[in-house]
Amino acid sequence: MEFAVFALPTYYKDRDGTQQAFMQRTIDFLVLAEELGYDSVWANEHHFHPFGGMIPSPAVMLAALSQRTKRVRLGTSVAVLPLHNPLEVAEQFAMVDLMSGGRLEFGVGRGFVAYDFEVHGVPIDEGQDRTMESLDIIIKAWSGEKFSHEGQYCKGREHWILRFPTHRLLSTSFNKACDAGDAITDVGGARGEAEANVLTRLAGVAGAEARAREDRDAGLLKQAVGEGFGVR
Repeated sequence: MEFAVFALPTYYKDRDGTQQAFMQRTIDFLVLAEELGYDSVWANEHHFHPFGGMIPSPAVMLAALSQRTKRVRLGTSVAVLPLHNPLEVAEQFAMVDLMSGGRLEFGVGRGFVAYDFEVHGVPIDEGQDRTMESLDIIIKAWSGEKFSHEGQYCKGREHWILRFPTHRLLSTSFNKACDAGDAITDVGGARGEAEANVLTRLAGVAGAEARAREDRDAGLLKQAVGEGFGVR
């Protein structure tokens, strides 16, 4: 069994002081996880709200942590792919993996906050398709070879991106992100070329209901990508 620290920092000015001081305390706290024996640290992407909104860019946070830690793995929980250009995502997290000596755990999701999609100008009903197309592009980008892509949302030719040396892909799915299981089911197919696990966050459920949710997610992933995966 491994233990991790999950970062969803919530900021309130009257309690937390300046944003700069709060950010520094957050970084110091996450760095401490290594000294205390934790196995990994996870940064969650949120936008435009005090609840979790202090890490709008997990890549920046993990890059900072990579320079103050030596052992803990550094994960995204999750990078919300529909809101971003997949080539930029591939470049940014390839840098994090290189800077950390191969410690990146790359977790992706489609997101569920409608306001985030509205501000970014992305229809929320396109979120799932955009997520899977972006994931295909990122996997191609990390091959280290030039590649082309002609998709529904992204088109481009002869790209070259920094190679992601460890090529560890974590396909993540939160309960609100795919309560019906579609995000997990779509992990199969073209994504089968990468190592894939599933991360579930069972917020608001406990006991038998939580166990049933975990069993459901594990069953769906087995159907999608077969045996040989892990559940986190």
